[in-house]
Amino acid sequence: MQKSVTVAPNEAKAWAKENFKGIVTATIPTYTQDMKYLNEKAIAHDIAQHIKQGFLGASIITEAGTSGEETKRFIDLCVKYSKGRLLTSLLTTFSTVDENLEMVKYARDAGVNMIQLGYPAMWRPSSVEDVLKYTQRICETSGLPTLLWASSMWGWCEMLEDPLNYPRDFLLKLAKIPNIIAMKQGTTDNNFWAEVYKTGVVPGHVVESLWPYWIQRFGGQWGGISVYNHVYYAPEYFRLLLDGDWQRGMELYMKMGPLRRSWEDVILVEVGGGNIPWGWTGHNRLRWKYMQWLVGLNGGPIRGWYRIDNAFMKKIRASMIASDIPITKDPDSKFFEGRNPR
Repeated sequence: MQKSVTVAPNEAKAWAKENFKGIVTATIPTYTQDMKYLNEKAIAHDIAQHIKQGFLGASIITEAGTSGEETKRFIDLCVKYSKGRLLTSLLTTFSTVDENLEMVKYARDAGVNMIQLGYPAMWRPSSVEDVLKYTQRICETSGLPTLLWASSMWGWCEMLEDPLNYPRDFLLKLAKIPNIIAMKQGTTDNNFWAEVYKTGVVPGHVVESLWPYWIQRFGGQWGGISVYNHVYYAPEYFRLLLDGDWQRGMELYMKMGPLRRSWEDVILVEVGGGNIPWGWTGHNRLRWKYMQWLVGLNGGPIRGWYRIDNAFMKKIRASMIASDIPITKDPDSKFFEGRNPR
């Protein structure tokens, strides 16, 4: 499939129904050893690994210490090395509305394929109608196929009738925006999704363990957006399930049980634990990079508050071995240097 795409907003849903089939993982920036610059060779290496593993696309992660100008440079590098081989999606959770608008314009002009739309943490709209207008404005500004995340993590969700779930009417209004092609399902109520998908939004889910169910129940055709390189057989089993080969697909799915259990424990902590549903604490991108490194990606320096401990590394490494995933035999100390140090 040719993955370069130019789609008019009013054609986005039809394009997605035909072409948006597969898994979208994450490209995380890597820096030089002195933390002063982006490491282009390392970023190119990661994108090549996404392609080798068979992913449909990769999100350009913008929550890993890049300045505004560095983010634009990172966008350019992701487009350069992905073009024609991997769909690119810009994560837009920048600090202000104006910065989000600036970055989606830059992404559009740079050749990014899609927008993964988020909302600024310090933005507090006065009504749900303001949220709808903001979403429409971002979509109109970029003109690109856009993915939403229907999750209660956004600060304004307290205005919803049920803060843990998007109400039906509001979700349908979002779904009917012409270039909204898909939604990360992040609510605790699945009852209204069949109706949402009737608007032309492409069925999919962020939680890897639910992909077989989503394919059977809703005709799911994509998974994401998150980090999935470590779920090594996922692109293959997903394609098999879409093709109707459930025996071989589920064999690969079941093979990764030990890893799946370990990883879902980690995710539970990152979203606030079991007592506060979706109480967001933020993803630890360093952990993400470590798991990617185990299966051949670059690893290496990343900015930010992130920390990773030996107990986590031992647990994840052991669970990947138990899942028969081919991982590096290099010691964990090599992760911090990366495969393409500079």
